[in-house]
Amino acid sequence: MLPACHLFRSSLARLPASLIIRLRFSSALRQQKNAATMQIQIKTHQHNHQYPLHHFFILSKGNNAGKPLDKPCPNCFVVITTCPIEKQRLFWLCFGLWQGGFFHRHLCGSVIPFIRLPELKTILYEARAKAEQRKTEYEKTVHAMNQILHLQQNLTQQLQLIQQYKKSLMGKLLR
Repeated sequence: MLPACHLFRSSLARLPASLIIRLRFSSALRQQKNAATMQIQIKTHQHNHQYPLHHFFILSKGNNAGKPLDKPCPNCFVVITTCPIEKQRLFWLCFGLWQGGFFHRHLCGSVIPFIRLPELKTILYEARAKAEQRKTEYEKTVHAMNQILHLQQNLTQQLQLIQQYKKSLMGKLLR
């Protein structure tokens, strides 16, 4: 009786060369995809679980599904990365996808819309690949979005101070 590896080799030898090349090519693509996805993990958040330093959360239910968050909530996914730079890239990529409404067409559910984990992974991996192709343009956009977010936070703080000032003026008048 022949060993199993010998049987596999002999049956491989009988296959057409084009099929063997396709098998090797698809295997190489699978390895390449696995290498790219090993840097990040996307999974369902569990309430009392501690995560490594470089992570963020993505809302999974409601009309804001896909929104990246710094703090967890009951209905969210967690994205775990190996470095802070990759975390920032994915966070802003997810923020841009959410702002652009890319998650809306993938929402399911009639009462409470939600996004499924496999669909979220597919969207993020495809968007990440596109962003890698236009890396400098993507980094400029992320930088601009970061500046706009800081400006927005500053304006929000100013509006809150104006509101407090109005209250204090009315308080002084009515004393």
